Formats: sequence, C-alpha cells, structure tokens
Amino acid sequence: MGGNSRSAFAFLTGLALGDVSYLCVAVAGLAVIAKLFASVFIVIKCLSGLYLLYIAYSFGTSRAGLAKVQSTRERSRFRAFASGYAITLSNPKTIVFYLALLPSVLDLGRVDAAEWAALSILTVLILFAVLTPYAVLANRARAMMARPAALVRLNRLAAGIIATAGGVILGEAARQVFRRV
Repeated sequence: MGGNSRSAFAFLTGLALGDVSYLCVAVAGLAVIAKLFASVFIVIKCLSGLYLLYIAYSFGTSRAGLAKVQSTRERSRFRAFASGYAITLSNPKTIVFYLALLPSVLDLGRVDAAEWAALSILTVLILFAVLTPYAVLANRARAMMARPAALVRLNRLAAGIIATAGGVILGEAARQVFRRV
C-alpha cells in the first residue's frame, strides 16, 4: 500500500520470476533433488515461519501513521523485485503445484526449448493478469487510509493474519520433523 505503481510492478515481476524459476526446476526434473534434500525444505519452512512471525510482530507494534506509509514510497524497484522473488522462492508449495500440473500438460521427457519458453511466458502473463488488480487496489487503498488510527487497525489485522500464517508454517514443519523421527 505504501509503494507506487512502479514498485508494485517490480514486486509482481519478482513474484513471476520466482514462479518461472520453480517452473524451470520442475521441467528440468530436479524435483528428485528436492525430494532427496527434503530436510533443507523443512529448514526453509521454519525460517519462513519465523520470518512471518517477525513481520507480524513488526506490524503489530508499529505506530503507523500517514508519514510512515508515505516514507515507504521511496523503496527502490530492485528491492521490490527482490522481495517478490524471495517470497515466491520461500514457498515450496509453488514447485509442488508445478510438479502436480506439468505431467498432465506436458511430456516432461520430451520438452523442447520452444515449449519451455512458451510455458514460461504463459506463466508470467497469467500471473500478471491475476495479480495486477491486487496491486492497483492496494495503490488505491492508500488514499482511503489517510487516518493514522485506521492504519494502526489495519496493521494489527495484518499482524494477526501474518502471525497465523507463520504459526501454521511452523506447525507443518514441526509435523514433518516428527514424522521423520
């Protein structure tokens, strides 16, 4: 909400590139490596959950005000892009999605470069078509959140949602660890 449309689209580009990265991993057949190193994904999941809890704490304890929202507008496009890319790569469900979808769409043993490129471009186009309205709505919502008290309420709501997601991720990681023991 605090960013401008350029940083929002840089963020979306990072998300899309993260998806294409996982798509490439799935198409190349490296999912086997992910299975062999499942414990690494558990560590990544734990770190992601802890990071979400940190973000939730930051949101919940911030003294939000209009000046704070406006100051985030200066975030560079590279930082926005890197954030989007990191968010996608920290979600191993993305590769699971592609691993479930691709065998029904492609013969992974005989994918050529043209099919791979077409699938990557289609993925980016679909992601932008789906996520662009969210970016536009977030940009417009900033104008509606001119009162600092409204921002505090929004931050607390976001903190609760993010903390719940972090707790669920940590719980799932713990369940995976105990299944292995």
